Amino acid sequence: DGIPDGADGCPMQPEDVDGVDDFDGCPDYATMVVDTDGDGVQDQLDNCISRPEDYDGFLDTDGCPDPDNDVDYIPDTIDLCPLEPETVNGFQDEDGCPDTALVTLTAEQIIIHEQVNFLTGKAVIIESSHPLLEAVLQILVDHPEILRVKIEGHTDSRGSNAYNLDLSTKRANAIRDFLVQRGVEPSRLEAEGFGEFSPLVPNDSEENMLLNRRVEFHILEQR
Repeated sequence: DGIPDGADGCPMQPEDVDGVDDFDGCPDYATMVVDTDGDGVQDQLDNCISRPEDYDGFLDTDGCPDPDNDVDYIPDTIDLCPLEPETVNGFQDEDGCPDTALVTLTAEQIIIHEQVNFLTGKAVIIESSHPLLEAVLQILVDHPEILRVKIEGHTDSRGSNAYNLDLSTKRANAIRDFLVQRGVEPSRLEAEGFGEFSPLVPNDSEENMLLNRRVEFHILEQR
């Protein structure tokens, strides 16, 4: 077979020159490549030999399809963030994307993580703040054990004391009306304006005044 006996692993059997170990001097058989599901991953390396790899950019060498790459129980076909798991927090939990909740419920408060915005100098809620208040609404719907909540309106120090007190009261009542119109029992909601008299920080900068212009939801009673 052209291979000296000193280097021939099988001196009494001719090499078959088939492209597999053709220099060991032994006859052998070409290894058959088996790919049952036809996904390009050989069965010996394929963890799912009967289900083809989906080549979606996630674990594409294991031979398995990955219908939910981020394992957030939202199929990749409808998951807007297929490589990032959904944060289940009551806010857009069906889109498959991580997000920050608009509101958080504690024992004492419904804490909002954005400002409720109004038209300047008015008690008219800007439409962009509706989703925030609807998140508060959802908390009240999901937690009937919350019996009474006080909606507090606060302003910064610009304007007269009387003007700020009146404006904050009207804004607190506007939020109460918003929630009542969407089904919350009126008996569960109180509204009160505090004007500029309960600041979080000194009103000595635009940033601080923005913090002081706020709405708070305090839980007064629950069963």
